Amino acid sequence: MGLIDAACSPSHGKKRPRLIFIFSHIDPQSPTGICSPVLEISHLRLPPPIRRKRHPTSDFQKGSGPGPNKPEKDVPQTLINALLTHYQPMKNLCLLSLVLLTGSLQAGTDAPTAAAPSTPPLTVAPDDDIWSFRASPYAWVTAIEGDTGLGGLTAPVDISMGDTLDNLDFAYMGIFEASRGPWALGLDVVYGQTSNDFEAGGRLVDSFSFEQKQWLLTPFVAYRAVQTERYHMDVFAGARITVLQADLTAHLSAGDSISTGADTDWVDPIIGIRGQGELSENLFFRYNTDIGGFGASSDLVWQAFAGLGYRLNSNFSLVAGYRGMGVDYDNGRFMLDTVTHGPVIGLDVRF
Repeated sequence: MGLIDAACSPSHGKKRPRLIFIFSHIDPQSPTGICSPVLEISHLRLPPPIRRKRHPTSDFQKGSGPGPNKPEKDVPQTLINALLTHYQPMKNLCLLSLVLLTGSLQAGTDAPTAAAPSTPPLTVAPDDDIWSFRASPYAWVTAIEGDTGLGGLTAPVDISMGDTLDNLDFAYMGIFEASRGPWALGLDVVYGQTSNDFEAGGRLVDSFSFEQKQWLLTPFVAYRAVQTERYHMDVFAGARITVLQADLTAHLSAGDSISTGADTDWVDPIIGIRGQGELSENLFFRYNTDIGGFGASSDLVWQAFAGLGYRLNSNFSLVAGYRGMGVDYDNGRFMLDTVTHGPVIGLDVRF
């Protein structure tokens, strides 16, 4: 910080007196507090000083200090006023120096300064406190292979993907999931209504007609077991609930027909793993597999899926892959031992 010293140099002959400004800086380590001048501005010619009447016996005139009859204004003050009046740039410089001086004096004091009011930091809720949701409608074009039986009648099932599209009356498929921290709750829903006629190739039975309405509901609880920057894996457990209404008609070679039907449902426990890995900024692979039954209702149920996904943005992704699902169930009246498989395409919506 700077300080301005002003001094008036003596006049020489007829020359006008001049005012010398010396810039100094304050040094707390110096005994006087002021170091040697660092800048001098001189040779500023001043207008003639304003002469005022002085008392003849004034001590001020004798040079011994102020006396009893001190003039209204001393000479240095008069000179400074004249300088500020006639030299506007110097006036601004003086005002600036006074501000700097005041600031340096305040900085050198030990008086405590008032602390600025602190702003509380923004609190970001941890991931464990944030719910996120996923809705994934998808289409699964299936082929079904295996055997089915109703009331003692057993028939092979061989439905191609083309037959499924031809004989599909209605279908809906989707996954709904809510997650918080490492935990997730979800439900996979598959509903299909199909009908098919196929040849038996026997002497007794000429053909079969099969109609089916089926719900597959898979509620599950998942836990994030592995989490890295580019890969995560969940372990999950749940149940596969099957609600089935089936009708089977056997067309005999003699021209008659025998029909039977069943409305049944059962629940199988399942356990599984699922995961996703990043291949690039937008491309990823995904898998899901489970196994269950264990004799609770079915002897065996299983599912497997693998596919690729493309991230359109932070909320929408396209996923395509291949899925297979098998069941081996027999309750004495109704039997179903089939494998359903085919390509899957879906849309992931996260919010």
